[in-house]
Amino acid sequence: MIENDIYDDKYHYLRELGRGGFGQVFLAKEEVSGRCVAIKELKAAAPDKQQDIVREIQTVSQFNRRNIVSYYHHFWDDGKLYLVMEFCSKGDLLGAQNKKQFHPQEVIGFIKTVAREMHE
Repeated sequence: MIENDIYDDKYHYLRELGRGGFGQVFLAKEEVSGRCVAIKELKAAAPDKQQDIVREIQTVSQFNRRNIVSYYHHFWDDGKLYLVMEFCSKGDLLGAQNKKQFHPQEVIGFIKTVAREMHE
C-alpha cells in the first residue's frame, strides 16, 4: 500500500497497523468526516467464504458494546474484501500482552470483561 492510496473513494491510507493470518490492517482517514478508521484487508478467499465473513460481521455489529469493536461497513476492491471498523488507538489485548507482563489480577479482570460481554 502506498501512503496516497484512496480506498472506496473516501478513505485515505495513513499507515499499516498490523498483519496476521487473516490479512492486514491499516489506519485510514475518512474524507468527509475526518474520522480515523481501521480497515482490514482480508486475504483472498472464495466468494462464498467472503459472504460468510460479511454475515458474521453484520451479526456482531448489532451488539454495540464498548468492549466489542464497531463495524461500519465493507467493500470489495479487485476481488478482495475490506472491513471498515472502529479504530482503537490503544490497540488490542494481544498487542498489549506482547508488550508487557500483566499482573494476575489484571488478567482476571480481562477474563471477567470477556465473560460479561459474551453473556450479554
